[in-house]
Amino acid sequence: MNFRFPVSDLARQRVSTRAYDGRPLEPEVQAELTRACAETTKGLLGERAAFSLVDKPAAQGQRLKFTDYGFITGPRTFLTGVVIRSARAYESYGYLLERLALKATDLGLQTCWVGYFHPEYFPQNQPGPDEVFPAVVIVGHGADSWKGRLVRTFVRATHRQEWDSLFFRSDFRSPLSPAECGPYAQALELVRLAPSAGNTQPWRVVQGAGKETFHFYLKPVKRSYQSRHLHEVDIGIALCHFELGARERGLSGRWVVGEPSLSRPEPDLDYRLTWAGD
Repeated sequence: MNFRFPVSDLARQRVSTRAYDGRPLEPEVQAELTRACAETTKGLLGERAAFSLVDKPAAQGQRLKFTDYGFITGPRTFLTGVVIRSARAYESYGYLLERLALKATDLGLQTCWVGYFHPEYFPQNQPGPDEVFPAVVIVGHGADSWKGRLVRTFVRATHRQEWDSLFFRSDFRSPLSPAECGPYAQALELVRLAPSAGNTQPWRVVQGAGKETFHFYLKPVKRSYQSRHLHEVDIGIALCHFELGARERGLSGRWVVGEPSLSRPEPDLDYRLTWAGD
């Protein structure tokens, strides 16, 4: 998947938009997003995946009701998908869908992640018994809304935790500074800025001794999000930001499962994946 603009700029530019004007996507934009979906077929560990662009215009006088989550108005077009069930399927889902969300941003659209929705609203996208379908992304043209601004203020949508609470060097006792991680500073900053359910930022990252190894952990924040696997989806979003930020700086690597022997200061820290730089 190619981007017209630097991903580092797109990640900073993208905000959760909760009000849309209901206009259809331009044909050329729809074609590009459809093509990007068709190319999105493998998860982090090679899991089979399938994504699609779904257009659901409301009938005259009808109000679309696809979620119990309030303060979303005028949604019409959605990015949806499924990933084959595996130990890291939810991370793969977040990783792949965030790439598509950034592609939508690249095309000048607004987006919003939604993890609370009615799956039956998307009958053409019903997951099989061995597939997961935990979230959708609304895409479209934004409309100004005081309700949307109020929600962003309520959830402190622009607030992000500082580096010393998210990123660590060698163990969980030693905070990692931007200066210490050299060329990977941009990748980690994009992780810090990544969207997450309720803006909870449930990731913790430990840089390995080799300096080009980064271990990602999940720190549960909210039980309701955890029960719906949304924290795992959030980890996938963070992995997407990290990888794209690294590759933009010419840094190559791959995702592997290989938990290091680290003492965890909190028992609920859960190891998920490792970036092994080349």
